[in-house]
Amino acid sequence: MEVIKLKVPDVATAIGVLETSLKRELFLLDKSILNTKKKLQDFEEKNNVRSEGFF
Repeated sequence: MEVIKLKVPDVATAIGVLETSLKRELFLLDKSILNTKKKLQDFEEKNNVRSEGFF
């Protein structure tokens, strides 16, 4: 496991930096999930097949 060291003046600053970074990652993951769902829906409609039947 890797270790990340932050050089910040205090713990509150470190928590703020980590919170901001994690919120951004969550936003990007949510956006990616929505894009994937949209692509899947488009595929299902184009090919007239449901994912359950395809798998």
